[in-house]
Amino acid sequence: MMYRLISRTYQSIGNLEEAVEYRRRLLFIEPDNIIQHLKLGELLFEQKRDEEAIHHFEISFEFLEEKEYWRDLLNV
Repeated sequence: MMYRLISRTYQSIGNLEEAVEYRRRLLFIEPDNIIQHLKLGELLFEQKRDEEAIHHFEISFEFLEEKEYWRDLLNV
């Protein structure tokens, strides 16, 4: 999806605010996308926006627990 590419581009040039904005747009379209919640959490953490970052990390972990996907991660 284009939003993912745009976010990565902004991140690579150091414009984290815009990178965050495009990750949020992507999550609006794909709210259950674990990877995008983690990526958004990482961007927010880089900006010292810890509470928001933790929120997205928690969403990811809750989804992993709910779907028991964590079992698949153990096999990697």
